[in-house]
Amino acid sequence: MTVLMLSFMVHFLTAVAAWCAARSVGANLSLLYSLFLVLPVVLVTIVPISIAGWGVREGAMVAAFAYADLPQSDGLIVSLLFGAGYLALGMIGGLVWILTNERRAHDSAPGVIGQE
Repeated sequence: MTVLMLSFMVHFLTAVAAWCAARSVGANLSLLYSLFLVLPVVLVTIVPISIAGWGVREGAMVAAFAYADLPQSDGLIVSLLFGAGYLALGMIGGLVWILTNERRAHDSAPGVIGQE
């Protein structure tokens, strides 16, 4: 049950992040529309036809905004901000992973492939 609730929370926060990106540029996207439009867009971006969903996400978000009678340019801006936010979080996480001592200790442990 905990995993199910955490999964719902992650998806809800994804929609909230897109809603915040929309609010930051003045796009007229309600939280309810964000829930219904952004989550299918995120699902489409998982299809492995581009690097990290770039391009696919923008096209899907523009189409979703057009479907909801919202300005397509707002969809593009929201998608770019959303992607940039994920990129920034990924870079911070990668930096933390690189600088973590546990990773260095694991990489230098005997028996690791390439270290023998």
